[in-house]
Amino acid sequence: FLVRDRIPTEPLWRAYFDDAGAQWAATHTSLYVHATPGWTYPNGSLFAGREITERARVHWGGFSVVKAELALLRAALRDARNERFLLVSESCAPVHALRCTYAYLFSTERSFVAHWNTTDRRDLYRFPARAANASGAGGAATTLTDGRVAAAWRKGHQWVALTRAHATLVEPRDTFRQFSDAHVRSPAAQTFGRKMHAGPESIASVHHCFGDEHYVQTVLALH
Repeated sequence: FLVRDRIPTEPLWRAYFDDAGAQWAATHTSLYVHATPGWTYPNGSLFAGREITERARVHWGGFSVVKAELALLRAALRDARNERFLLVSESCAPVHALRCTYAYLFSTERSFVAHWNTTDRRDLYRFPARAANASGAGGAATTLTDGRVAAAWRKGHQWVALTRAHATLVEPRDTFRQFSDAHVRSPAAQTFGRKMHAGPESIASVHHCFGDEHYVQTVLALH
């Protein structure tokens, strides 16, 4: 759950899990919540104790949203029993029974990620023209170049369902860092920074790059 704080749809989610049977839900699902840093849910809440430790200060439309998403994946990947990863928000509501959703996700080794070819928002990133020397930071094999990213650029919906294999490809901090740095280096972001007298951290947080709509899609396409 990638949320701000209170989750108005909690009664729906509680009914969703109760309908599947408390014992079944407890052994077949696990919940992780990324809320605003410092926010905790009261005792008795479905989400009490589900808050992850690593949290980002998120700004709508900023690259910080991706940072929060990856923190959720990172927390869930620590448990080897987790095999499917479904990202939702406080405005999402279930429309199919939990056991139906579970069976559907596990009926295939595919992830569910909407994506399409586009250049939308591509100009908000400036990657290196060529890979760094293998002895340099990151090495040539892991360095993302402008040409590679341009060829793989995709856009889609933020809400995805990933297999463990795909979640593992998306989560690495080094990949996030390269995208974040490329965003800060882009001419559009630099112009924004000059106008707002903002530093790199503010540019990554405030500038409306909508990274959550292309990060997962592009990283998977790169692989």
